[in-house]
Amino acid sequence: MKQTWKYSLIAILALVALGNVFSAYIRVLTEGPGIIYTFETQSAAFQYAIGPEQEPEIARMEREFEKYLRLNPEGSGQRLYRTFRAKPWKFWNWYHYLTSDLYDYPYKDLGPEPRKPPR
Repeated sequence: MKQTWKYSLIAILALVALGNVFSAYIRVLTEGPGIIYTFETQSAAFQYAIGPEQEPEIARMEREFEKYLRLNPEGSGQRLYRTFRAKPWKFWNWYHYLTSDLYDYPYKDLGPEPRKPPR
């Protein structure tokens, strides 16, 4: 009985580890190749979308947000929020959640996600 639990635990840990090694491929299969990450201010006066290339886009978004704040001084106290959720049950994305700068921004809830129509 102890051996069964031991092998089950090893299998689960191996699945999680391999899922994170191949997370980019799994993400494309489960979410599609063109994942778009959106950010906005609390008032939604400034909005920005980032494509799959991410890292250079984050720096560009920061520059655009600084330019927005310079041109709109009334928004000086605002900050950027991510409008996409981290879904912890998608264990293959755990490495991405922990290492990507995308998840350093606080989350802004936009309400319930729209339901997909039945096929």
